[in-house]
Amino acid sequence: MKNTERVNIARFADLAAGVSRFREAPRTMLLTKASCFLEIEPTVFPETLRPQWEVIMAQVTEREAAFCAFGDAELDKIVHTIFSLSEAQCRFVVRQILALHGQLLERNAVPTFISIRRQRMTALTPEWE
Repeated sequence: MKNTERVNIARFADLAAGVSRFREAPRTMLLTKASCFLEIEPTVFPETLRPQWEVIMAQVTEREAAFCAFGDAELDKIVHTIFSLSEAQCRFVVRQILALHGQLLERNAVPTFISIRRQRMTALTPEWE
């Protein structure tokens, strides 16, 4: 695995760990991690899991930016979309992120030092399902 792939996997693991921490405020966590969506390359996922990441990205980029707060059109689009999602939709996006992360863990695609950090968060995920 190349260093750039490891960095992207680490960013995705950080995103998954971050969104799993705040069960009661999924929108807030998605907003705080909005820049992570731009940093993660879809090519880092195995071929069979890449469509799942693309679905997640489509969900968080479906609306156009209504304001230009960050100077980055893609980040503005993600933030505006997250603001427009209902709480149930935000929870669904979080569930998809955690499910994708779980599948990466099953395939041993996440380096050990990252998966150890994530194992402490697993107790939080079943309540959302």
